[in-house]
Amino acid sequence: MAPRILVLCLLSLAFSPSYAAQWRLRARERFESGRIDLGDSRGDLAYQGFLSAFNLFYERPMETSVGLAVHRGTISRVGPGERLTITVLGAEAKHFPSDKVRPWFVRGGLLMAGIDPADSGGEFWTYGGSAGTGLELPVWRLGVAPEAGAKYTWARHGRSLLNLYVALGVHFYVFKGDPKAPGAP
Repeated sequence: MAPRILVLCLLSLAFSPSYAAQWRLRARERFESGRIDLGDSRGDLAYQGFLSAFNLFYERPMETSVGLAVHRGTISRVGPGERLTITVLGAEAKHFPSDKVRPWFVRGGLLMAGIDPADSGGEFWTYGGSAGTGLELPVWRLGVAPEAGAKYTWARHGRSLLNLYVALGVHFYVFKGDPKAPGAP
């Protein structure tokens, strides 16, 4: 029973419109393509796949957001059928730099990535950062946010992860001119 109540509370946070600064749960789907060096003398391995990204942000809508991020997914090595499971934990910030370019935002973060290759003999963690940019476009009561960016992490013994990503987020907001906005005529 308790897990169901928790899920209902999180869904109500995620799907309730955002009027003022508050804690929000955000989700986006990311397609990642990159290179990983397992430090095992095989060199760089190319991979690609989808990761689900979740953020718990303290947010001022269309201004600034800061909070915790979790990304998780299984991605495939390009060529052979080898698969990697990646879990990313970190702190992220998203900022809209100016009213003049309002739909444009930048995102940055400090993160650690747990990588578990199927044939490597165990999981290991890398540490690094990410940077991205995108647009958040108001569509009715939604903010549709295409984004592109990169992340780089590294660890001992020559292990590293470098990737590029594209993501799509959908956020629930109340925008100026929305007839359901508080105080609208």
